[in-house]
Amino acid sequence: RRFTSTTPSTPSPAPVPCAHCGQTVPAGLLEPGAELQFCCGGCRAVYETIHSCGLDEYYRLLKTAEVTRPAAAPVNSRFESFDSAIFHDLFVRKLDERLRRCELVLEGITCVACVWLIEKLPSVLPGVIEARLSMRDSSVTVTWDASLLSLSTIARTLDRFGYRPHP
Repeated sequence: RRFTSTTPSTPSPAPVPCAHCGQTVPAGLLEPGAELQFCCGGCRAVYETIHSCGLDEYYRLLKTAEVTRPAAAPVNSRFESFDSAIFHDLFVRKLDERLRRCELVLEGITCVACVWLIEKLPSVLPGVIEARLSMRDSSVTVTWDASLLSLSTIARTLDRFGYRPHP
């Protein structure tokens, strides 16, 4: 004898996309009534950072690129080692008394919207002179005024945008 249920099945709710990466928000993270939904705390932090910096154009560019970003995973590190003398000896080029240049490899580069966002770094961080991203090798070359900010500050900002920096 077969068991049959007399309870009608309820249709599954439509998947809700994350406001940052577009991935489906797990049911346990859905916030009833919230206009924006996020699949993780990282995506929420990155979304808030991008908007607070006035870089909303990133999301329009992302849509035109038709890519889905992986969920953001900022590590929230202080990146203190980026300011050490040993790190600077190995990875930082001194251009003059104040200007420095460093190439950092970034995790999470996926499309032209990433390029646009990272190259807006000078408008977000006073003291950053230039940020040039190479999609080919997922690296950014940053030139900054060391009298105004530290490399760890630059690294923390990149991390908040969802791109973990490495020397």
